[in-house]
Amino acid sequence: MTTIRGRFFSLTEPGKSFIIRDTARKHFRHYVEINLFEDSHGAQVFRDVDTVDKFHLALSLVAGKELGSGKEDTIVFLDEIQEHGKLLPLLKFINQDGRYRYIASGSALGVELSRTSSIPMGSITIAKLFPLDFEEFLWAAGVAKDLIAYLRSLFKEGKEVDFLINDYDNLCILPIEVKSGRDWQIHSSLTRMVTEGARKGIVLCNSNKARHREGITYLPVYMAAFL
Repeated sequence: MTTIRGRFFSLTEPGKSFIIRDTARKHFRHYVEINLFEDSHGAQVFRDVDTVDKFHLALSLVAGKELGSGKEDTIVFLDEIQEHGKLLPLLKFINQDGRYRYIASGSALGVELSRTSSIPMGSITIAKLFPLDFEEFLWAAGVAKDLIAYLRSLFKEGKEVDFLINDYDNLCILPIEVKSGRDWQIHSSLTRMVTEGARKGIVLCNSNKARHREGITYLPVYMAAFL
């Protein structure tokens, strides 16, 4: 992180702000975050900023005591930078000024960049962030590799498990099947998932009482609301 200049993370809701905050706080003694959406709908300190001097004046007004001695110990996070279009072409010159390090993020930057002809692309490093796909989510949740491989085989073979939910209390994935007929005790896919490492499974069925057998809990369908 010692070479951060200005980076754009251009998708919505993949966790970009969390990643920026967490990484910046770990690598810099002084971390300053400016939410330009809040500024544009509130104090509007950055509204008329169109020069480097005006930018640093606005920055010092908002976060003077939080700023460190220079770019070696201070990073400034400009969140939702698209709210102030004048700041986009100004980033090159703010970076050249070299006073601090900067990282910029926005939810609609792809659109804003396409509308702005004066973006100095050579001075900006662009990083696109994408949400996790389902398999990556399972990796992050710590699901066993054998279980993930089995889920992949289910998909390829056209078999199914009706639901997978995140069991936060037990830090595992909880597979669920819904059975509407009398064969509610037949669930080969669910059984194998429990065997491969899902720890436990649930069958929602027409039974009038709850029961548990070999890692699988059978519940009346109406109890789904309590899961």
